[in-house]
Amino acid sequence: MKPVDCWTDPYAYLDQQLEQEPRVIDFPGNQKYLADVEDAQHVLTNAEGYFNPEHSDFFYIQGRYLGPREVQQDIGRSAIRFLNQYSEQHKTRLTELTAKWVSDGTSWPDNGNWLFYNYFKDALLCNRRSKYSHQLLRWVVQRSVCSGAKLSYPNWQRRLFSAFVKAEFSRQIKKAQQQKDSGQIRDIIDILVVACPADYPAEDLCEIYLSFVFACIGSVGFTLGWSLYLLGSNPDAEHKASYVVREALRLWPVAWNLGRQPQQSYELAGHEITPEHMVVACPYAVHRNPKYWTEAAKFQPERWASADSQTPFLAFGWGEHKCVAAALSMRLVELVLLQLQSYRIKIEDSGLRPLAQPALAPAPFVLRLVSRSDTEVKCQR
Repeated sequence: MKPVDCWTDPYAYLDQQLEQEPRVIDFPGNQKYLADVEDAQHVLTNAEGYFNPEHSDFFYIQGRYLGPREVQQDIGRSAIRFLNQYSEQHKTRLTELTAKWVSDGTSWPDNGNWLFYNYFKDALLCNRRSKYSHQLLRWVVQRSVCSGAKLSYPNWQRRLFSAFVKAEFSRQIKKAQQQKDSGQIRDIIDILVVACPADYPAEDLCEIYLSFVFACIGSVGFTLGWSLYLLGSNPDAEHKASYVVREALRLWPVAWNLGRQPQQSYELAGHEITPEHMVVACPYAVHRNPKYWTEAAKFQPERWASADSQTPFLAFGWGEHKCVAAALSMRLVELVLLQLQSYRIKIEDSGLRPLAQPALAPAPFVLRLVSRSDTEVKCQR
């Protein structure tokens, strides 16, 4: 079998390595990718204290972590409470947006990002923020969130755009800090300001704010994209929406590599790990490891009918740093899929491979919706 270049197509490279059922897969640059679920869980929970105890990818900014951990937890709890309330109040909006953005002949995965941009935009940025910040938020989706968007612009333009974005959102955060005593929670900026001490640098909070933007619009949008792609690639299958979403996240976890840098040397599966290594808990590798899954590379949503707490599933991380919005994210995608019950989902596949990028998104495809007969719809329900 011809070797696969790990930089050009890391997913195919991992697939090839997994045929040997390894615990650790070597990548260039002193990177150790973990394919064993217990190894990955130990790294993510940091049970032995080998890694920075404050480590959370979400709260990692400028080479350090927003801390202490209590502040991270407060932000997470407040944000998920706010977003859950928001989603309850905007069920009709999700239905309307699904009809517009998930229609026959639409281009994906970008449409998933635009659907959830339009759904979450008022939660991310209330109408009291500047018009310029609202325009910038839309540009962030267009130029940074959509899959492969960054490749359309030269480095100097990306750096300049990033500077404009951070300057404006930092300015909005500083204004919110000055009005903190009002106690009103109108958007994610207010969540950050209320949860953090008044002297927190607005520039640091801006980095966390942008993480929320990418999570709400990018991660949820790509999860919907993968769900539709897999259903369209298997058009004759009938599955529960909740099983489809979990199987999509098993095969193609958006957060596919969760890196941790050790603070001290230790041994892992016969490998000497030092502070010069990057240890990567890899949901993609764990989820496709034939040690845990029968026909691991196949789309089989029905496997989730017998899943339990021991099922090796790391799509949202593990332990105390697990994504607090996991349930909300899956529920929103399930609601969109349920709205499509009256259609057979098909796709026009571009034949391209997914890009090697931090968030694992589908390669481009066109969605096709074919109306079902009344009998088919009744049977599916």
